[in-house]
Amino acid sequence: MQDPLIVNGTRVFRPWEYTVLRSYLKPDQQIVADTLLLTGMRYEELLRFRHNPDWLDEDSTTVHLPPWAMQKGKKLSRNIQTERWVRLSIRGKGVIPNLFRVEMPQRVAFDQMLKRKAFKASLSRKDFVADKISRKTLASWLRIYYPSVLDHIFLSLGHSRITELRHYLGIPFSDRDKQEMKEWIEGWI
Repeated sequence: MQDPLIVNGTRVFRPWEYTVLRSYLKPDQQIVADTLLLTGMRYEELLRFRHNPDWLDEDSTTVHLPPWAMQKGKKLSRNIQTERWVRLSIRGKGVIPNLFRVEMPQRVAFDQMLKRKAFKASLSRKDFVADKISRKTLASWLRIYYPSVLDHIFLSLGHSRITELRHYLGIPFSDRDKQEMKEWIEGWI
């Protein structure tokens, strides 16, 4: 068995690990987890998007996040960008419509549920799993799968180049991992 990938105290899933975790989730939980993974949005951003379906631009396969949507918690963070266009893969575009029909728990409850399910699935110690795992996982997969479009990746995720280099460079994915990422991120660019 491969060692878990831990980046700055947060787990980064290999595709097969995410599939295992996903199998422990209820259907509505799968929709929320898949949407988080496939958009790379922060949980608070996804909550706001859920109430603003008009942010989805089906023609360009993007979600437009206006400045107020990118607030972290109750305060406006010092974002690199003032607004963001989140790119979607083919699978991401397919899962988005389902988001609008499910109830989303608060971030803390979702975070605790993920920790319990990951522990139950024997994937990791609970303390390495958090709601931001999907964001870190997507960023890592995109860097490996689409190395020639790094600017598009960090703009879609709202990262700076420094953040990308500090957190996502050199993660040791296997050839199997790279092949399995295709199902999730094909068509992102």
